[in-house]
Amino acid sequence: MVHLTDERPADSSYIDGYGPDGFRIAGVLHAGPLLVASGLIAPWPVSGLADAALGTFDPLLASDAALELLIVGCGARLAPPPKGLSAA
Repeated sequence: MVHLTDERPADSSYIDGYGPDGFRIAGVLHAGPLLVASGLIAPWPVSGLADAALGTFDPLLASDAALELLIVGCGARLAPPPKGLSAA
């Protein structure tokens, strides 16, 4: 079960806004696709979900973050995640 809260630990990355210019994470604007987890903010080298091969998630999967929930933005149309992502 995932619990959403307004509490923000000092050592975590949190998304506090997004828009056409990018994502605002802990008050800092980041442009373009990103991989975000506790202790990780990294560019995600894709231009769309069609480019999101399993290997593009390697920095996220190699991080020390314990992933409970993965949100993948897919744009205006709903699309399935890359094959093998759930198992990884």
